[in-house]
Amino acid sequence: MRIILYYSILFGLSQFALAISEQKFELYKPGYTREGFCDKGVELTLMRGSVILKNFVKGVCDLYVPPNVRKYKIQSSSKDRCGTEHYIAKRNYDDETYTLKITDHRKRVCEDFPASKIIVIEEDSYGNGVEMHLPR
Repeated sequence: MRIILYYSILFGLSQFALAISEQKFELYKPGYTREGFCDKGVELTLMRGSVILKNFVKGVCDLYVPPNVRKYKIQSSSKDRCGTEHYIAKRNYDDETYTLKITDHRKRVCEDFPASKIIVIEEDSYGNGVEMHLPR
């Protein structure tokens, strides 16, 4: 990490160093088709040890969606035999525990194709969940 930091300082590549430790994705409800002029979804930011979700509206439209930023701490991670990575993250808010389940198929090597590259399920403490996908 120290080498990358020195490299980025010397060559002005601070964005390069950031890209190694942080990844952002736009997630949508299953079956959602991006319209291009007014899309709403959730931005997923993966970082070392934590995950941030933030609502967004993209395009030209008269619609306001509050960002509702939610930060989760990754509790566990695993990888199955096909290369799919599974993460469980949690956060506490107003005396409730929220759980985030992330299934990342981007490095999958098995021949079957899942519905999306990344599937995220956000659940409250009662088990009510919202599912979001990274479109193919």
